[in-house]
Amino acid sequence: MNKVLIFLKSFFKPKKSEEIFEDENITNGLLKYKQNDFCSAINYFNSALINSPDDENIYYLRAKAKFAMDDLAGAIEYYSKVIEKSPEDIYYYERGMIRYFIHDWEGAIEDFTNIIELNPANENAYI
Repeated sequence: MNKVLIFLKSFFKPKKSEEIFEDENITNGLLKYKQNDFCSAINYFNSALINSPDDENIYYLRAKAKFAMDDLAGAIEYYSKVIEKSPEDIYYYERGMIRYFIHDWEGAIEDFTNIIELNPANENAYI
């Protein structure tokens, strides 16, 4: 279990990295994230949402920061917002892994089923 959690915490790659850095709040938030100052990172990401309220990348960054803070309920909440805006298999996977580790079996199965429906070749869905 710890190896997977470490992997998930180390995975930090926004979907559109070349676009996401256009906002200074994102840049500052990422800097704070890398310094393990996750509360400040979230504050910067919240400020970025004022300019781009529909940008799923910002919700994704917030989910990653919440996860890094071990706020798993908060991470699930933000992953759900990302999925509402952009239902991609990577988002279902990351939320599904959190659900799996908190023993939300129904939620995890639902997320992995969605991955299979979106991308049957994604081997991560068959854990």
